[in-house]
Amino acid sequence: MIEFLDNNKFRHSVDKYDGNRYVKHFTYKYKDEKYHFAWQTWGYVDMYDNNWNKLFDLYYKKYGEGFNIAIDDQSDHDSSYYIRMIEDCIERYVKFKGNHTSSLPVQHK
Repeated sequence: MIEFLDNNKFRHSVDKYDGNRYVKHFTYKYKDEKYHFAWQTWGYVDMYDNNWNKLFDLYYKKYGEGFNIAIDDQSDHDSSYYIRMIEDCIERYVKFKGNHTSSLPVQHK
């Protein structure tokens, strides 16, 4: 619903309820590996590598693969819907990583 507010109304609401309008980072553990994501204020969840580089920016122009999820305006989607989307994004990344190993950033363990 926040997507439909203009910027001034959004900022007023954030200030009124003492919120934070900036990006929120989180990790998601899937098949014993941790993956980094960030919730963008205006309706996107972006995937990051272990060096916290945004994968969408790194690979979209070169390979046509984007690793982000659009949060749509359909209110009937619950959290499990987006968890499935996050896991699908991870599966695409794992497949992509297997096909393009020479061009990926070094991951620290």
